[in-house]
Amino acid sequence: MKPLKIEFAAFGSYPGKVEVDFTALTSRGLFVISGDTGTGKTTVFDAMSFALFGKMPLKPNDDIRSHHADASMKTYAQFTFEAGGAVYVARQTPTYERPSLRGSGTTTERRTVSLSRIDGDLVTTLATSVRDVADYINDLIGLNAEQFQRVMVLPQGEVQRFLLDDSKDREELLRRLFGGDVFAAITQELKELSRKADDDVGDVDEKITVQLGVAVQAITEAQEQLDAEPFDEAEQPDREMLGKQRIALDAPAGELQTQAAASRQKADRAKTEAAKAAAAADRYDRAGQHRSRLKELADEAASVNAAAAAAARSASARPVTDAADRASSAAAVEASAIAAAEASFLELCRIGEQIDLTFPSPSPVDIATAIERAKSELTAHREVLSQRDSAVEAAARAADDLAGWERSVESIQGDTAKIKLDADGVREQVDASAGLPSDTAALDAECEQLEAALQNTKRRDGLRADCGDAEEAERAADIFVKETMVGYLQSEAPRMAAQLVAGEPCVVCGSTEHPQPAEVSGDGAVIRHEDVQRAQAQLEEARAKRSTLEVDLAAVKATLGADAESDADDVTTRLGTAQQARAELTAALEERSELVAKLKVLETQLSSLGTEAAMLAGAELGLRRSVEEATASADAATAAAAGINASALDARAVAITELDERSGSHQTLVDDKAAATTSRAEADTTLATVLARSSFETIGDAQAVLLDEGAEQAAVDAQREHQRETAEAEVALTTLEEEGVPERRPDAEALTSVANEADQTAKAFEERHTRAQGALRRAVDAIDKIDDLQRGSALLRERADAARKAHAVCHGRNDVNLLRWVLGQQLDQVAAVASAHLRQMSSGRYGIRRNDEEGGLGAKGLDLRIDDAHTGRSREPRSLSGGEQFQASLALALGLADVVSRAGSARSHSPEALFIDEGFGSLDLNALDEAISTLHGLQEQGRMVGVITHVEAMKERLHPGIVVERRPDGRGSELTVNP
Repeated sequence: MKPLKIEFAAFGSYPGKVEVDFTALTSRGLFVISGDTGTGKTTVFDAMSFALFGKMPLKPNDDIRSHHADASMKTYAQFTFEAGGAVYVARQTPTYERPSLRGSGTTTERRTVSLSRIDGDLVTTLATSVRDVADYINDLIGLNAEQFQRVMVLPQGEVQRFLLDDSKDREELLRRLFGGDVFAAITQELKELSRKADDDVGDVDEKITVQLGVAVQAITEAQEQLDAEPFDEAEQPDREMLGKQRIALDAPAGELQTQAAASRQKADRAKTEAAKAAAAADRYDRAGQHRSRLKELADEAASVNAAAAAAARSASARPVTDAADRASSAAAVEASAIAAAEASFLELCRIGEQIDLTFPSPSPVDIATAIERAKSELTAHREVLSQRDSAVEAAARAADDLAGWERSVESIQGDTAKIKLDADGVREQVDASAGLPSDTAALDAECEQLEAALQNTKRRDGLRADCGDAEEAERAADIFVKETMVGYLQSEAPRMAAQLVAGEPCVVCGSTEHPQPAEVSGDGAVIRHEDVQRAQAQLEEARAKRSTLEVDLAAVKATLGADAESDADDVTTRLGTAQQARAELTAALEERSELVAKLKVLETQLSSLGTEAAMLAGAELGLRRSVEEATASADAATAAAAGINASALDARAVAITELDERSGSHQTLVDDKAAATTSRAEADTTLATVLARSSFETIGDAQAVLLDEGAEQAAVDAQREHQRETAEAEVALTTLEEEGVPERRPDAEALTSVANEADQTAKAFEERHTRAQGALRRAVDAIDKIDDLQRGSALLRERADAARKAHAVCHGRNDVNLLRWVLGQQLDQVAAVASAHLRQMSSGRYGIRRNDEEGGLGAKGLDLRIDDAHTGRSREPRSLSGGEQFQASLALALGLADVVSRAGSARSHSPEALFIDEGFGSLDLNALDEAISTLHGLQEQGRMVGVITHVEAMKERLHPGIVVERRPDGRGSELTVNP
């Protein structure tokens, strides 16, 4: 993969648009990427990673957009590269919040992604979704984001630590680069599979144990029921023994079944004999009972028959006495009806005398005719009075309407004068407020501006305090860096002297004699290169924080403008004055609006009153004519009703109503009298007929033999019950004698007792047999389940053994596990490639290899050794000089890059451009010369090489291809490419 161009905007520390054309730097081959700490040198490579993968391995994605970018500037990264002979463009924009272009608040920009292929002027879009782009990039490059960063930007300092660290620390980097976590996960997964398989087998074994217990318990129960020999307590029954024991119990189970059947037959015979004896005894007892009852019934027959004869005589007399009672009742009803009709006529005559009304006869027809004539006279008089009252009321209403009209005219005239006066006053107030502004927009803008100024003055004061603290922290960090560097230089020589071995050449001078090796001075504290780097990182962090605060402070001041140095209290006072003026203007505008609305209402009311006055003026003539006509009609009607007494009419109406109601009742009483006379005659006729047909001479004879109806019915029922009971007893006795009644009663109780004892004996045998059979069935079921579990778990046991063995192989013994073995193989490939690079750099003297002593897979299986061709012996990497360590770490970095690239899924090679990040600050001048010479040699192999460094000597001796500087206004950084 060959990088051609990276383009990004509003990205990281760069607020504007940046373009880096790598093709323009190709002719230089070797160049420097320079810039102060924190300005964003590595952001160029972060943009490459983001354009390809949508993330940056060493930085979070939530802080991609530049804090100094304008709202209109969009954030994106676009990377043009060559792979497999074709040119591709990958572009991504993140999701981020930016200030709204209109008004306040923020707007969310959504993530976009695309990948295109460039063929001359033809641009073909390959993918626009995250998943599709990721799949294309994987096919083209074959690396993830972290691997790409490692291959493109060689972290020289970290690789130098990788060269010098022990196996444990080296293993961490190898795991990240080569996906060692996968093998660790596989080992853990196999462990879980093995554990789960063992648990499953354990569950099956537990089920088998349970079924063994069920089978033992069932066979033990069967042995007890069959009186068979039990298990030996010293033995632990297994599947085979249980099967034999169950088969052995079949014979005693059959014998017990035979005994149970014989006992049941004997019990059934005893039950049959006992049942026959009980039936004969029952017949004997019932026959005796029937004979005794027949004798009692014969003794009662005479008295029962006499009572029945008297009841029959009473029944024949009852029709005569009933007819006599009905005739007497009808005569009494007739007399009562005659008296009621006469009294009703007398009452009608009395009421009629009150209104001078007479009735010629008691006939309901004559009475009704007289009442109707009186009703007609009453209705005529009332009609005359009603016409008079209506005419008088109409005259009064006409007079009221005229008076109301006069009052309305007077009211409208008064209301009109008052409203005109109110309208003139309101109009004067509206005219007085004509000089007010139309709204509060100007004061609103002034208040909003002062509120923003107040917030910014408070933020400005806070940033000033933070800047002071940041400057103090930066000074302290600078002093600490200088002190740490002095300590490091003082301890470097003693540390190398400590690695000297008697009789072996010094890595610096080559002598095998070491008469006066350097020693640690002072308290013996050793300052390592890592300590220097940490101190420098702290200083860079302090500088970056101070720079950021200063940029933010300058931005706030620029926003404040004329108020950049104003006091917050002064701004607060001005804001209060503006807010008060706005409130007063708002109140005045609201008051004017209310007055205008009130004036409109008053004018509308005046218009309505004018309309009403015009309508009233047109109605006056008609109202006065109506009064005259109504008065004349009332006078005429009053004269017509002069001879009628209204109070007497009411009394006459009450009397007529009462007569009308009583005439109806009188008609009913007359009808009742006629009906009663007819009923009395019919009752007398019926009595004479019934007496003539009876056996009695007179009514008194019939009444003499009459009984109470209840006693009469009781005598008849008693005779019938006596006859029924006698017949039933005779039939039952005859039936028993036909069935056979023994002369003596059998002893059924004794035979029943014998039968019950035989039945209990049979039940005991049957219960033993049932329990034995049930226990044997349970034993058979349990043994079958054991067989099923053993057959069904065979494959499960094979899998458990396989999982256990696989986990043992991957987990390993004595630290020999799958992960360390795989990483060892990868390290062998890295060492082989690195060794080729190192031999070329060192003119064939040095090579790198993995230490495979003690099998190469133990705790030290990831150690590295340096083969020295001059001495023929291997050395620790720490024994190399500074320049030699740089060559070895660079060779190792190149080896890592090559192997990681080949490990990708695509058919790719190492990038044709490499960027080496730092790692030069600890080199002395000689080592620095060797490092630069090595880089030139690497460039001569055809690769473009960029060096990211702070070392001034490197900047002076190499071409400044890319220069990163802070912007003059302090708002981020800007980048310059020097071809």
